[in-house]
Amino acid sequence: MDQDLSWLLLGPELALGLFFFLILFTFALRAGTARAAIPGLGWFRGHSLYRDLTLGLALLATVPAIAMVLVLISRGAEQRENRAMELLVEISAGVTVRLDDYFSSYKTGIAALASNIERGGKMDDQTLTEWIETHHALYDDFLTMLAANASGEIVTATALVHGQPERVSTSSHDVSDRDYFSEPMRNGAVYVSDVFTGRGLGNDSIIAISAVVLGSDNQKWGIVEGSLNLQRLEKFRPTLKNYGQPVQLLIIDNNNRVVFSSNPYDQDPAIQDFRLSARDDGQISSQAISAMGWTILASIPRQAVHSKVWSDVKAALLWLLAALLTAFALATAIARRVSQPLIRLKEAVRALDLQGTEADISPPPGAPDEIREVFGYLESMAERMRNSYRQLTAASEAGRHYREQLETTLSRRETEIRSRTKELENSNRNLRTLSNIDQLTGLANRRRFNEALDQVWRHAMREQSPVSIVIMDIDHFKEFNDTYGHQDGDSCLAKVGGALSACTWRPLDLVARYGGEEFIMILANTNLPNALAVAERTRRVIEDLAIPHENASNDTHVTLSLGAACKIPERNSKYSELVHMADRALYYAKEQGRNCVAWADYDQIRLYDAAENTPAESDDVGQSVT
Repeated sequence: MDQDLSWLLLGPELALGLFFFLILFTFALRAGTARAAIPGLGWFRGHSLYRDLTLGLALLATVPAIAMVLVLISRGAEQRENRAMELLVEISAGVTVRLDDYFSSYKTGIAALASNIERGGKMDDQTLTEWIETHHALYDDFLTMLAANASGEIVTATALVHGQPERVSTSSHDVSDRDYFSEPMRNGAVYVSDVFTGRGLGNDSIIAISAVVLGSDNQKWGIVEGSLNLQRLEKFRPTLKNYGQPVQLLIIDNNNRVVFSSNPYDQDPAIQDFRLSARDDGQISSQAISAMGWTILASIPRQAVHSKVWSDVKAALLWLLAALLTAFALATAIARRVSQPLIRLKEAVRALDLQGTEADISPPPGAPDEIREVFGYLESMAERMRNSYRQLTAASEAGRHYREQLETTLSRRETEIRSRTKELENSNRNLRTLSNIDQLTGLANRRRFNEALDQVWRHAMREQSPVSIVIMDIDHFKEFNDTYGHQDGDSCLAKVGGALSACTWRPLDLVARYGGEEFIMILANTNLPNALAVAERTRRVIEDLAIPHENASNDTHVTLSLGAACKIPERNSKYSELVHMADRALYYAKEQGRNCVAWADYDQIRLYDAAENTPAESDDVGQSVT
C-alpha cells in the first residue's frame, strides 16, 4: 500500500489531531527558545540535557508503539481492501468469461449464416432475406442484419420491429467504407468491430459482427453483418454488493472507448473517450482483458472500505494514548537520575572555557568513576591543545610556502602538457590522412577504398539501394612507360587521377587508385544505367586530356578501358562479388579493343553503346541490373 493510501486510510479525524499536536509542540519549542513567559511551557525553554533526554527516551519508547499501531492499521486496511479486491477480481473475470462466450456465440451465428448461404448457392434477394430473417429471429440481440455484395452495396437488410425481424429499405446504401466490410473481404475471417455510430439503418451506437460469403465459383461474393445493440450488455451488470455498495461495471474497447457503463453519470457511453490513467483514485477497481482485447473494469467506492477502517483506527488510538503517557512518565524518571551528575560536569567545562587552563577542573565529590575519568581527560586535553596550537601555527606557515611553489610548478606543467597534446593530435591527424591517400595521384588509396566500400555496402543493405562499381585501367600503360620513361608515367598517372577526382561529387561516391595504372570508382545509390553514363563521361574526360601516347595500338593518346557492375546487397552477401563482376567487364572491354565501357552481371557481359544508350535508361535509381 503506498504512502498516500495509508494516510487516506487513517481518516480525516486522525490527520486533524496530528496537525494540532505538531502546531502545539512547535509553538512550545519556539516559546522556550525565546524564553517567553507562558504558563505551563517553562519546561520547554532552552535545550537542557534533562529535557532532551526525557523527550528522547519518550520518543524511543513511543515511536515503536506508533509504528506498530500504524502497521496494524495499514495491515487491517490492506486486508479489507484485499477482500474487496478479491471479489472485484472474481466479478471482472466472470464478466470477461460471459462476455467472451456471448461474442463467441454471435460470431458463430454470423459464421453459420454465411456458411448456410454458401451451401444454398443462391444469392438472390428473396433467398438472402429468408436466411437473414431466420438467423435474426435466433439472435435477437442484433438491432439490424444485412447482406452486401462485393461492391459494398446492401442487397437486403432486416431490423427488429416489436421483437420480430422485418425487411427494411436499403436503396442507395453503400458500406464499402466500413471496416466490417473491408476486413472480412480482405482476410476472410469473422470480424468484430469496436464501437461506432450507425447510419442509414439507424443512428445507434453499435458493434458490428461480419463474415465473408463465398459464391459458387469460390470467389468472395460479399459479406453478412449483424449490429449488436449495446443496451443488451445490461445483462452483464453485477448483482452482488461489496461492503454494501453496488459494483460498478465498465467495458472498454480496443480504442479506449466506453462500450458499456453501469455508472448513471456515464450517459451515451459510446461517444466518450476513456483513459484508464484518468480514473478517480476514490475507487477500488479490478480489470480483466477479454479475448477480443477489451478491458472489463469492476469497481466500488474506496470510502465504503474507509468507514470500516476508521473503526479500527479509533480503537488503536486509545491504546496509543495510554502507551504515550506511560512512556513519558518512565522517561522523566530515568532522565532525572542520569542528568544530575552531568550538570556538575557542565559547570566544570564552563569554568574551563571562562578561566583558561588555570581553572579548577577537578571532579566533584562523590562523582561516578566514569565522570572522574572525563575530568582527567579534560585536564590532559588542555595541555595537548596548547602544544597542538603551536605546532599547527608553524605548519601553516610552511604549508603556505609549499603551496605557492606547487601552484607555480603545476601551472608550468599544464602549459607543457597542453602544447604537447596539441602537437600529438596534429601528428595523428596527418598520419590518418597519409594512411588513406595515394601520394602520387592524391586519390584515396586501396585501404581507404575498402573502408568506404564496406560502409556503402552496409548502408545499401539496410536501405536496399543499388551500389555500382566502375574499374578503370589505362590502356597500354606499360608501353607508355617504356616509351616515355617512369617519370612521365608518374606524371600521366597524376593527371589521370586529377581528372578522375572531378568525375564524382556526391558524399558517398569515391574514386581510388586500385593499384598500378588501375583505378576504381564507388557509386552509392546508383543503378546500372546511371553508372554506365558516369563511366562513359569519365572515359571521355580522360580522352579529352589528349595525353600523347604514340605506341598505343588503338589511339595516339592515353585512353581508359572501363568495366561496370551494379548490385543491390542481400543479407550476408559480400561486395567482393560486385568487384569481381566489374573486373570481368574491364577485361572484356580490353578484349573488345580498349577505350570503351563494358558491363557485367551474373549472366552476361556486354559493351555499353552511348549512342543507343544500352542498357535502357531508367529514372529509378533503386533499380539494379543484376
